[in-house]
Amino acid sequence: MEFLLNYFSKISPISPEGVELISTTVTLLTIPKKTLIVEQGKYNNYMYIIKSGLVKAVSYDEGSEGGETTVSLWMENETFGDIMTYITGQKATKSYVALEDCVVYCFDIVKFRALFAINHEVCNIGRIVVEDFIVRSKFEHYLQLKLSPKEKYDYIFKHRKSLINRVNGKDLASYLRITPETLSRIRKNN
Repeated sequence: MEFLLNYFSKISPISPEGVELISTTVTLLTIPKKTLIVEQGKYNNYMYIIKSGLVKAVSYDEGSEGGETTVSLWMENETFGDIMTYITGQKATKSYVALEDCVVYCFDIVKFRALFAINHEVCNIGRIVVEDFIVRSKFEHYLQLKLSPKEKYDYIFKHRKSLINRVNGKDLASYLRITPETLSRIRKNN
């Protein structure tokens, strides 16, 4: 409960009563490394907050090397889940895989969204989480498509440094949309 109160208080003011309401929609899960948490193309009615661990979001398409592209990386104190499922109830557009053993808070989307009608604090939290998710997705798109390979790496090194040592080279290179060889050269010259 304390973790959730601290987490949500950083997003928007919320009373202990609001957190108590949210907690009725939450299950604490331990997820082993390499576990497929959400499968692309399947329904998944959950959003997650990472208490500890690291998760990657991957998109499977025939245009990428090996058919898999790492599109997002999520770590402690970050919310992940398929935004299209959250907003529209459609099937997941990406898969999510634990890169480390994880402890996550798993939110039932239907129950969580039902709280919007009865508590404005929870409604605000839901709105802000979605807005943050959309802004982050847009920025990741910019990062991946507009910056040079070195600028991408430098940004991650400056703003999310722990990813550099926690994510394997293949996944980090895929996330940055560069080859593993380019990533190796950048690391060597840094």
